This record gives sequence, C-alpha cells and structure tokens, in this order.
Amino acid sequence: MLNIDHEKDRDHRTYEISSFSAEEIEVLQISAGTQSGLSDAVAAFNGESARVESHLAAEGAILLRGFAVTDALALRTLAAETSEGLWGYVNGNSPRTKLGDGIYTASEYPPHLPISLHNELSYSATWPSRIYFACTQPARVGGVACMADSRTIFDTMPQRIVDLFERHGGVRYVRVLPGRPGFGATWQQTFDTSDLADVEAFCKAHENHLEVLEDGYIRVSNIAPAFRLDPVSKRNVWFNQADQFHPTGLPADTYEALMDIYDGNEALFPQNATFGDGTKIPADVLTEVRSYQERCLRTFPWIAQDVLLLNNALIAHGRLPFEGPRQLYVALTH
Repeated sequence: MLNIDHEKDRDHRTYEISSFSAEEIEVLQISAGTQSGLSDAVAAFNGESARVESHLAAEGAILLRGFAVTDALALRTLAAETSEGLWGYVNGNSPRTKLGDGIYTASEYPPHLPISLHNELSYSATWPSRIYFACTQPARVGGVACMADSRTIFDTMPQRIVDLFERHGGVRYVRVLPGRPGFGATWQQTFDTSDLADVEAFCKAHENHLEVLEDGYIRVSNIAPAFRLDPVSKRNVWFNQADQFHPTGLPADTYEALMDIYDGNEALFPQNATFGDGTKIPADVLTEVRSYQERCLRTFPWIAQDVLLLNNALIAHGRLPFEGPRQLYVALTH
C-alpha cells in the first residue's frame, strides 16, 4: 500500500513536491505542473538540489512524474544535466542495447522471466552512483517498478549467511566471453571495444584477472565483497550478484542446454560465481539469499513518462515478468 503525503511547493508553478512510502522506502516525488516539459524537469531537479541530494543519500529514491520524458534522448538530456556525468555500461553483464553515449535499453532478458534484485555492477571494482529508469510505455500486464533497500536486505539476511560469505572472502565472479556472436555477449560488447588491449588495460585498472583462451574466448574473473558499508547511515548494505552469476540462477531449460554444450562442466559456463576463496557456493544458500531478497521487494506501478532515479549504492532494483509491449530506457551516472 502506497501512502501519499502531499507537500505542495508554493514557490514554483511548474512542479509540485510530495512523497510516498513503499513501506520502509520513502520516495521523493517531483510532479509536473500543467504544460511542464523536459526543461522544467531539469529546473525542478536542480532547483531542489539540496533536498534531492539529501534524500538520495538518506533514502535513495526520487520519482519524476509527467515531465515529457518521452524517449531515450530526453532521458540522456535529463541525466546529463542533473548528475556529475554519464557512465558507460562497460563490464556490464545484462543484455541491453546501447542507444548512444550513456543511454541504453533496460535489460532485454526475456519478459516472462524475473530479474532478481541487484545493485548495478555491484560485482565490479567501480559502479555508477546513480541509475535513471525512464518508462515511456508501461506493460499491459505486470512489469511494475521493483526496488528494495539494500540495508534492509542485509538486516534481513541471516547472520550465518553473512558470516559464510565473509569467512570465505566474499564472491568470486567468473565470465567466459566469446570473440564472435554466439551464446551470450561477446567480449567486444561487454567492454565496448574491438581492441583486446583495451580490455587488458581495463582489467588491470579494475582488479580483474584476464585470461586469453582458444578460439577467441577470454575469461575474466574478480573478487568483490558480499556487502559494503553505507557511509551515510553507517549501516551495511547487501551488495553482490552471486545469485545472478551462479548457474542456479538460470532458467531450467537454459541450464540443461549449457550442461549439454559443456559436457556437464559448470566451470565453462558463460558466467559463474563461487566464494572469494574459490569454494563452491551451496545451491541451498543461494536459494535462501533469493528468498530473503524477495521479502524486501517493494513495487509501484509505472505511469508513462515516469523517471525513477535510484542511489545505486543504496537501493537494489529488479524486474517482475510482464506481458505486452513495454519500453524502459536506462542511464547510468557518476
């Protein structure tokens, strides 16, 4: 249940400030006035910068509603003018299309499958501070906005699971990327380059281990913590994607197909996750992790032209299955 708490800003005529609660997540909403356009969204955001920045740091979610953000270019403009700069999706693992510098489609994972809660690029040594989602066409059925406070996920996670990840050195992520189109993204798509030297430089700068394999394949691996400290609240946040990288996160038919392709060797799968020390993560542990994450899931329905801005270090996002056409664009920023 969403509780609307209107707080009209009487000093401005082009927008209104309010808030609503998705249980423990307080969302600051900036709504367009009559005949408000994209420039008004930028003006509203920047005009309320102190309040916006404070809310993002403490609560993590801002909703802009009704400001004529109708396409990818509009989102790119909004994100560029309300942040410290766009962030390229280099080293990403989600299937998406690059539409221009700093602007992408939302994940193109099949619509009948859910996407579990995660913080974007949490497996990487660096990650975007903010993520903007623009919904230009809500789904006919399902596909609501999904998010969770990663502090709440950590607090909900049983201590024995937290201790298990800490005792074994966090999470080791492994990806095997082809050099030409096939199953999954190529290394050229993943690193947004056709020059392997660029990949080598990136891996060296971002604490990734790179192996060049036969037939144009490469293997990229890195170790990252399972949780991190939020510097504002001084609370830990659950900050990993072990459940997504692990083979148990695959649909059953995909898993069976990969087992056939790789002769039953999960180590050869396009992506995998172990504990940081190389120990296998028990499947039942990841089942529990997904269960506790789902308990923290909060949703609200998209309205066309909505823009949801999340503090990526604080608020996890995901996706529920949907039916019918649906269009979301994504911008990542510093």
